[in-house]
Amino acid sequence: MQFDELTQELKDLIFKVLANFYISPPNKEAVKFKRIGLNRGYNSAIHKMSLEDGRTFAIKITDHDEDDIVNMLHNREVEFYEWLDQVRSEPSCNQDDLTYLLRFHGGTKCDKEPGVIILNDLSDRVFQLVKQIAAYQSVYLCTNKEVSMGKDLIKYDLPVQKSLPLLDTVKWMTEEEKQYIREWTLPENLFAIHTEIPEGVEGISPVLAHCDLWNGNMIFEDNDGSTDLLAILDWQIFKIGNPLIDIATIIGENMNTEDRRQYTPEILRLYNDEIEIRKDGFKKAFEMTVEKAEMLLSRALRWPCIETMFAVVLNPIDDPKDEGQEMGRLSIRLRELMNDLCQTHSDLFDSIANGLIYIIHVVSAMRFDELTKEHKDLIFKVLETFNISPANKETIEFTRIGLKRGYNSAIHRISLEDGRTFAIKITDPNEDPILNMLHNRELEFYTWLDEVISEGSSVPDDFSYLLKFYGGTRCDNEPGILIFNDLSNRVGIQPNFTIGYQPYVIFQLVKQIAAYQSTYLCSDKEVSIGRQLIIYDSTPKKSIPKLDGVAWITEEEKRCFREWTQPEKLFALHTEIPEGVEGISPVLIHTDLWNGNMIFENEKDRSHLLAILDWATFKIGNPLIDIATIIGENMNTEDRRSFTPDILELYNDEIEKRKGGFKKRFDMTLKKAEILLSHALRWGCIQTMYAVVLVPRDDMKEEGQEMGRLSIRLRELMNDEAVEFTQIGLKRGYNSAIHRVSLEDGRTFAVKITDANQDAALNMLHNRELEFYSRIDKVKLEDTFDPDDISCLLQFYGGTRCDNEPGILIFNDLSNRLGCQPDYLIGYQPYVVFQVVISIAAYQRAYLCTDEEFSIGRELVEYDARRSTRKLDKIRWMSEEGKTCLREWAETESLFAIQTEIPEAVEGISPVPVHCDLWSGNMIFEDNEGRFDLLAILDWATFKIGNPLIDIATMLGKNMNTEDRREYTPEILRLYVDEMLKRKDKFKKRFEITVVKAEILLSHAFRWACIQTMYTILLSKDDRKEEGQEMGRLSVRLKEMMNDVIAK
Repeated sequence: MQFDELTQELKDLIFKVLANFYISPPNKEAVKFKRIGLNRGYNSAIHKMSLEDGRTFAIKITDHDEDDIVNMLHNREVEFYEWLDQVRSEPSCNQDDLTYLLRFHGGTKCDKEPGVIILNDLSDRVFQLVKQIAAYQSVYLCTNKEVSMGKDLIKYDLPVQKSLPLLDTVKWMTEEEKQYIREWTLPENLFAIHTEIPEGVEGISPVLAHCDLWNGNMIFEDNDGSTDLLAILDWQIFKIGNPLIDIATIIGENMNTEDRRQYTPEILRLYNDEIEIRKDGFKKAFEMTVEKAEMLLSRALRWPCIETMFAVVLNPIDDPKDEGQEMGRLSIRLRELMNDLCQTHSDLFDSIANGLIYIIHVVSAMRFDELTKEHKDLIFKVLETFNISPANKETIEFTRIGLKRGYNSAIHRISLEDGRTFAIKITDPNEDPILNMLHNRELEFYTWLDEVISEGSSVPDDFSYLLKFYGGTRCDNEPGILIFNDLSNRVGIQPNFTIGYQPYVIFQLVKQIAAYQSTYLCSDKEVSIGRQLIIYDSTPKKSIPKLDGVAWITEEEKRCFREWTQPEKLFALHTEIPEGVEGISPVLIHTDLWNGNMIFENEKDRSHLLAILDWATFKIGNPLIDIATIIGENMNTEDRRSFTPDILELYNDEIEKRKGGFKKRFDMTLKKAEILLSHALRWGCIQTMYAVVLVPRDDMKEEGQEMGRLSIRLRELMNDEAVEFTQIGLKRGYNSAIHRVSLEDGRTFAVKITDANQDAALNMLHNRELEFYSRIDKVKLEDTFDPDDISCLLQFYGGTRCDNEPGILIFNDLSNRLGCQPDYLIGYQPYVVFQVVISIAAYQRAYLCTDEEFSIGRELVEYDARRSTRKLDKIRWMSEEGKTCLREWAETESLFAIQTEIPEAVEGISPVPVHCDLWSGNMIFEDNEGRFDLLAILDWATFKIGNPLIDIATMLGKNMNTEDRREYTPEILRLYVDEMLKRKDKFKKRFEITVVKAEILLSHAFRWACIQTMYTILLSKDDRKEEGQEMGRLSVRLKEMMNDVIAK
C-alpha cells in the first residue's frame, strides 16, 4: 500500500494511539497529513501529521504483508521503542544520551492490520554520530531492563538472497573473496558477527547495536554548509552484540578509505572517552579500553564489507566510477577494506566457519602475491610436459585466488591467451620438514593417479571428482608446485556442516568414496601406505591440551582421546583392518574428508560436489574411515542415525557393481561394512573433537542449548547405541578396552576386554578383578545380604579368565548417564567425599555380613611395587627425609603391610575389602544440574583385604584439597563409623569400630595416599601450577599431607 491518501480507518487508529499520550486534537478534521517518505524501513510509508497548535508528528505506517518477516520487523521496532520508553523512566537514565533517538508516542503491532509507529517530527538537534553510538549503548548499560538479543531475525536474509546471486558480476573480486562473503552471510555466521564478543576481550558485555547504520538510516540537516545529524532511524534489526558493529559500519561503508585509515585511531579514542564519562552509571560489566575497541572493531569490520557488497551489487548507480578509474567508488572502498582486513587480521580469513580455507598450522608462509620469474618459469616448464606452451608468456595473467590451501600453500590462477585457465598450488619450502613432506605426499598421490589412469583399467567416472593433474615438482630446497584444472569460477556456497549436511549431499560423497577406492582396487600400481605421516601430530599437540577446557567430556573420554591420538594408535586406526573382517584389502582413504576439503557448485538450492581436494594425508587403510568422517563430523545426529543403514547399503552397492574389475581382494558385505564403520567412527569422534577445541566459533549454541552443535554431535557420537559395538573406553584398568554391545531389544552392556599379554602381571590383574566380582556374586546368595551395600558396584553378568586368550568381564552399561566429572585437581567438594565414604562403608559391610572369604591379594604386591620411585629426585621441593620415607614405604613388603595390616593398638578390627586405587579415574558420576552423584566405583583389579581406612585415606589425601581435608576429616570419620554401625548386628566377622580407632587406622593409611599422590606427580602431567605458584596443586597437597603424617 502506498498510503498516499490515508483512509479514515488509518487516521482513527493514529488518533487512538495518540490519545494514550493525552494528545487529542479538538478538531480532527483540521489535522493535516502529508506523505514525506516511502519504503522507510523495508516496507513502510512516512506521513507528517500537523496539529492546529503547531505540533507535528512523524507517522510510520507498515502494510500488513503476506511475508511474515516484514510484519516481524515492524513489531521488532515497536519492541525497541517500548523498551526504550521503560528505560527513559528510570532514574539512572541520562536523557542526553537519548538525544538522537526519536521520541516515541505509541504504536500498534502489524499482524492482521497495518501497524503504526508515532514519533516526534524532527527539528534542530546536532551532535556527532560516534558520540551518539556511545550514548545509546550507555542507555542500555545503565539499565536492568533487558531486551531480546534478536536471534529471531536470523532468518531475515532478503539482501543476502538478492545480492549473492549477483556476486559473480563483480569481476574485480577474487573467487576466494566471494567465498568469504558467502560464508559470512550464512545466517548463523552473520548473527555471530553481530553479537559475539571475541575471545580475549574480557569484561565487555554485549550492548545495543543498530546493525544497519548506513546512510539511508540517518537524517541530517544543512546548517550553513555544515551537515548536522538529526536522528538515527529504523531500528527493526537491532541486536544486543559487539559494541563496535555500528562504528564499523560508519567508518567502513560511509567513509572513504583514506579518511578511514587516518581517523580510525582518533574515532576509537573518542568512543572510549564517551564511554568513560558515562561508566559510573553502568549496571553491566563494560571495561572498555582503546585496545579492546581495536580488537572488537577488527571482528566487526566484516559487517561493513557485507553491507558495502550489498550496495555494490544491488545499487550499482551508487557505485559510480571516477574519471580514469576502472572500479566504482564503493568497489574501491570494499576492495581496500578487505585488503586491510586480510593484511592485519588474516585469522578472520583463515578459519571462518565452513570456509574453503581452514588452517590448523599457524606458519609464516610466503604470500606469493607477486610470483617471481623463477616461479613462473617453473610453472611453464611443467606445463610444457603436457604440450601447453603459451606463444607469448608476457601476456599470461596470474591471479591469486587462495591462501594457505593445504597447510602452507597458496593458489594462483593462470590464464592463457586462448582462454584456458589452470589452478597452481605453490608450497613454500619451510624449516618444518613435515610441511614439505605433505606437499610431496600430495604430489605422490597425483603422480600415482596419473599412472593408474594411463593403465586404462579404471572407469573414468571413478576419478571424475578428483582434480585433473597437469604435473608438479617436489618441495625440498625450492618451492613445490602442483598444477590442476581451474574450477574457481564454478565454486558456490559450501553446505553448512555445523547445521549438518543434508542426506543427498552425503549420498554424493559416498558414491565418490566407493569410486576412488575402486580406482585403487582395479590397479596393480601400488602406492606407499603413508607410514611416514605418523610423525604428523601437530593437530593432536594443539587439541589434546585444550581438552581439559571442555567440561562435558568425561575424564575417561579424555583418556580415550589421548590414547587414540598417539601417533602409532592413530596410524593403526586409519590403516588396520579389524580382526574378524576377512577378505578385505586396505584401500585408498583420504583421512581428512571434512567440510573444507570439498568444493561444491550450486544449482538452485542444491549443492553438487565439484571435487575432493587436499590429498596430502591420504593412506591405504580401513575402507570406512572416510564415510565415518562425513557421517560423524558433517551430519547431524538425527540424520546420521536415520540414514546410516542407507549409506552403508549404497556404499556396498557401489562397490558391488565395480568388483568385476578388482585386482585386489575386496569381498565387501553389509555386515563387514558395519564392523569396519564401528571401528572407524573413533576417527569421526577425533576429528569432531579437533573442531570443538580448535575452532570453538564453529561450535555454536542454539537458543536454549547448553552445548554447541558440534559438542552435541560429538557427545551423541561417542555414546550412540545405534552402533552395535562401540569402543567407549581404552586402557580401563591397566590394559583393557571397554566396548558397548547393543541388543536389538534395546538392552546394552559394557564389555571389558583384556588382551592376553606377555606380561603376566597384567593378566593377573584381570583375573583378580574377575575373582572380586565372582566373590560378590556369592555374597548375594547369603540371607544377611542387603542389595544397598553394593549399589555402588557395577552389575556383573559374568566373565572369563585372561590366560592364553583374551579375558572378558560383562557389566551393565552406564555410559549414557555419565556427566561432567568432579575435578580432583581442584579438589572434591565435601558432599562428593561423603557419598564415596558411605559407599566404602557399604561394601565393607557386605563383606562383614558374610562367611565368604576373599584372598588377601598378596600376589599383587609385586605389581604395586613396580611403579618406580627412581624419578623422585625430580621433585626438587621435597626434602631428603621425605624422599627417604617414600622410598621405604614403597618397598614391596612395606607397601603390602601399609595396605593390609591392622596396627597393634587397634583391637577388635578384622581386615576388610579395600579398593586400593580409589583415585578420580576409578569412579564415575552423573551430573544433576551441577551436582555430582556417584554412579559406580570401577576397576577392582588391585583390591585387597586390609586396613579399613585405606580407601578413605586416598579420598582425603589425593582427591581433596588440604584445607578441606583438615577441616572435614573428623566429620568424615564420624560418618564412616555411623555407617558401619548401621548393620553391626548382622556382622559375621569382628568389627568393633570407634572414632578413635578410625583415627589410628587413618593415620597409618595416609602413607598410601602419599605414595599414590607421588605416583601421579611423577607419572602424569596432572600437577599443573596455578598462576603465581612455584609448585603444582598435587605437589602442594603431597607436601602438606607428608608434613601432617610425619608430624604424627
